[in-house]
Amino acid sequence: MTEETTNLVLELLRRIREDIADLREEIVDLKLRMSAVEQGIASLGAQINQLQVLMGSFHRRADRIDMRTDGFDTRLDRLEQTTDRRLARIEERLKLTDA
Repeated sequence: MTEETTNLVLELLRRIREDIADLREEIVDLKLRMSAVEQGIASLGAQINQLQVLMGSFHRRADRIDMRTDGFDTRLDRLEQTTDRRLARIEERLKLTDA
């Protein structure tokens, strides 16, 4: 090989070495960024689990409230019936005293 050919080969090898070094830096950067993305995804998964637990708690509370209001409706119906009967008796008594 001539000296010029040797220099050309050496120059190409240097460029290849620089390109490989640049690629290694980019790979390190990508690995760091990928780790950050993985941590973010893991954090989101944990937050979703917490929200599911919280939603389950709200669902149970809503069920208990529904059961209580169902009981109120029944009690109010009974109270209305009792009140209507008592009012009818009072009206009857008033009619008897007026007559």
